Amino acid sequence: MYITVEESLELAIFKCFKIIAGQSGLKNKIKKVGILDHEIDNTIKKHFTKGEFVLSTLVNIKDKTNELYGIVENLISVGASGFAIKNIYFNRIPEEVILLANDNSFPIFIYEKAFFEDIITEVMYTINRKKHNEIIAVKINNLLREGINVKKDLVINTAYEINEYFLPKNGVAFIKRKQNGKANLFNFHRSPTDKYSAIFPYQEGYLLISTFDELSKNELRNVFLNQINQLGF
Repeated sequence: MYITVEESLELAIFKCFKIIAGQSGLKNKIKKVGILDHEIDNTIKKHFTKGEFVLSTLVNIKDKTNELYGIVENLISVGASGFAIKNIYFNRIPEEVILLANDNSFPIFIYEKAFFEDIITEVMYTINRKKHNEIIAVKINNLLREGINVKKDLVINTAYEINEYFLPKNGVAFIKRKQNGKANLFNFHRSPTDKYSAIFPYQEGYLLISTFDELSKNELRNVFLNQINQLGF
């Protein structure tokens, strides 16, 4: 499972990231996140793998800017998905490194403030959440295929896998965004007071499910409008 570099930029923790080179590689797949500490030259090939998004302060070459080219070249050779440099020692990237990244669709970012551990936690959480969403979508497809023959127990079990707090009465909406719209699902986090709702990608859109003890059309309409607004539609 993975998210793309472009999808990662929707996460709040990536707001301080500025892309310096390799913008054509924003569709690269992030499967894990690693930290480059002291690795240079061929040791990079031993420590990093395809699909890895690499973070670093470049403390190991802080006085040797010319060595950055070799680091980026090795990261590209192992199939890393991108490289983010915390601006403690580096505020700019040499032109030859920018050209190398552009030629190989290898995104390079400079950022500040965010901590390695927080970035790793947020990205891996999002990858796992995406995996969970895809599993739920498969289960819903199975229910729909069964149609009127679906067993009640299967429906109930699937519902509680989506949200353990579901109540007896439910409202469901399927939303498909306009071509020029952008829904920021990754930044949507259900608040503790809104545990009776579930939102996740489904096919070419999104399913919104809200659950109540009692349900009125006006209540449902307001709930859905608030959720749609939070998603950025």
